[in-house]
This record gives sequence, structure tokens and C-alpha cells, in this order.
Amino acid sequence: GTITQNNGVFTWTYAGMAEATNGPISVLFTALNLDGSIAQTTASLTVTEAPINATAEPLATIQEGSAAAAITVANFTHANGIEAASEFAATINWGVAGHTADTGTITQNSDGSYRVTALRPVFAESGNFAPIVTISEDNATASVQDNLTVADAPLTQVSGVQSVKILQNTGF
Repeated sequence: GTITQNNGVFTWTYAGMAEATNGPISVLFTALNLDGSIAQTTASLTVTEAPINATAEPLATIQEGSAAAAITVANFTHANGIEAASEFAATINWGVAGHTADTGTITQNSDGSYRVTALRPVFAESGNFAPIVTISEDNATASVQDNLTVADAPLTQVSGVQSVKILQNTGF
């Protein structure tokens, strides 16, 4: 660490621990005085969980009935990237039945940030959906909301059918 002095007040700055630690820790300070004597003191510090800073990944418009696909749904940073991606969990609520807690996959980028990918389900109906991505690790949690537009699938012409005539008040 680095010790600085300003108007008789000494400040100790330490860049961080080699491993991720949460909770109370004890720190022993040792100072070598100019006369060769040594002074020591112990301090108790509490290390708290760093926040997860997440952003939603813009989602491309799809058509109803589009095949399920693995897509990026969010990006986040946490504690300067010192923790492995396996320390985190992500769930996605797509806003459709059967897909309210889908598991996301977290990978770490070369810059220390993280990316969340998930399998986008098949949407049977068109509309605007607001998927929610929740990322957690120990005591830190962050949620972001995306926007997904599902467009109507185009109508297709059936070959061999020339015309269909429907008369009122007649059964099929």
C-alpha cells in the first residue's frame, strides 16, 4: 500500500486484495521509524461486496415463430473483473409462459467485464416484450430490462389454391 500525509493525517491506500474477500478482516500495520524502531498497530476493516453494474444489450426484432437462438442479453462490470465468471448467476424472465426463470451463461471479456447470453425462446405471438435479466453474486444483485419486438410472420401463399368462396350463414 501507499501512505500519504496531509496536515498531520496519514492515509493508507491499498489497491486490493489478491483474492475476493467479503466481511471483516484484520490488518497489521508496521512502520519502521527513522531511528530504527518499529511501531505496529492492528485495525479491523469490513470489506463489502462490490456492486454489479449492468446494462441491457439491445435486442434485434424477430418474427413470431422464429427459432430459438443463443443471444447476448446483458453486459456488466464488477470489482474490476477480479472474480471468475463462474462466481455469478443470471436468470432471464422473457415475459412468456414457461420462460420466467431461464438460466443465462456468463463469460468474462478480455477487458474484465462480463457478458450474459441466453437461449431466446420461440415467441408464438407478435408484440412488445420486456425481458428482465437478473445477475447475482454473493450479496450483490442487479436487474436490467430489455426490449424485444416480435413482429407478425409474413403470410405465405399456398400453391394450388385459386380462390375460396365463403357464403354467409352456411356451415363449412
